Amino acid sequence: MKILAVAALLCALMALTPAAPAAEEEPEEAPAEEELDVEKRASCNCGWTLIGQRSFLYVSDRMTWDDAEKNCISLGGHLASVHSQWEYDQIREVFSDPTNEKPDTWIGGSDRKQEGVWRWTDGSSFNFRKWCTGEPNNLRSNQNCLHMVYKGYKCWDDLWCNELRPSLCAHLINSTMKILAVAALLCALMALTPAAPAAEAEPEEAPAEVSNFLAAPEEELEEALEAVEKEEPEDEKAPAEELDVEKRTCRWTRIGRRSYVFIPRPLTWAQAERNCVALGGHLASVHSIWEYNKIRRLINARAKGSPATWLGGSDQRQEGVWRWTDGSSFNFRKWCCGEPNNGAGSNQDCLQVNYSAHKCWDDLWCHHRRPSVCARGW
Repeated sequence: MKILAVAALLCALMALTPAAPAAEEEPEEAPAEEELDVEKRASCNCGWTLIGQRSFLYVSDRMTWDDAEKNCISLGGHLASVHSQWEYDQIREVFSDPTNEKPDTWIGGSDRKQEGVWRWTDGSSFNFRKWCTGEPNNLRSNQNCLHMVYKGYKCWDDLWCNELRPSLCAHLINSTMKILAVAALLCALMALTPAAPAAEAEPEEAPAEVSNFLAAPEEELEEALEAVEKEEPEDEKAPAEELDVEKRTCRWTRIGRRSYVFIPRPLTWAQAERNCVALGGHLASVHSIWEYNKIRRLINARAKGSPATWLGGSDQRQEGVWRWTDGSSFNFRKWCCGEPNNGAGSNQDCLQVNYSAHKCWDDLWCHHRRPSVCARGW
């Protein structure tokens, strides 16, 4: 409440203070940078994956349960707690790999304080259980720490705490930062409201780039894609007849409510989006770690490897504000460490996946050629 009160006072000051003409321009530039910074902090540090209101990090180094908890605390969190089947399924996907078996892994449950009374190290309620049959059994006494077992039923087991295992850390997204981000947006709206007539002219100044696709008519999408293609070097352009060659050979795969197809032909990002539209969809968007890992498995199965591949993300309309070409919410992120970095200010505006050994996301120059994944249907 104190934070909201301060934010309200700031908003009131912004709304009531008649700024000088020169000063009016500065707040318009600040929100984009602040929004980007907030997004980076909300997405957490390198290697963390956002699931719901928390971020998770898989630590592959094998440690005792106590050392794993100390390590998580040093990273700003605790060993992970689990509170629903959905969350458990998502957590298991955090360190899923299309080619590797998942190892047994420490999470934050323990009954050291009182035998048989299990608690999470983060202090949250122990309101969900996924014990294997016959567990916890405290075999030969003092099995007081919880690990996820991936053989058989992918359930939980109690284990001696001095065993060495990988671990999973979690920390809560900073709610204060979220409140400040919302407050900043409200303040920006209040500051811009008196200048409504002038704001109407802004769309004319915005570049007609690919990001105009959001909720845009088909003719605007065409103009946007053409604008991006004009920026491509001549040797990167492909004849139009090449773009729909996959129509005859598509192998769509159902994942959740949508169907996906891997396009092996290397295309620029704009060409890949055109091709997906011709096939009745768009470059794929991603909305959960489960969905992302399914897409990675699809790429791996079709390409017999993990090549860097285009998906439908772009920040061409506003640097640092990423959007999907299908117009869906950009509510999941899997950026690599230090990404997106815009290539040190050199217009890396399109999203590729399977980047680096971590198989995460990277921003890249849109004229580069990559395979792609299309998706259609909801």
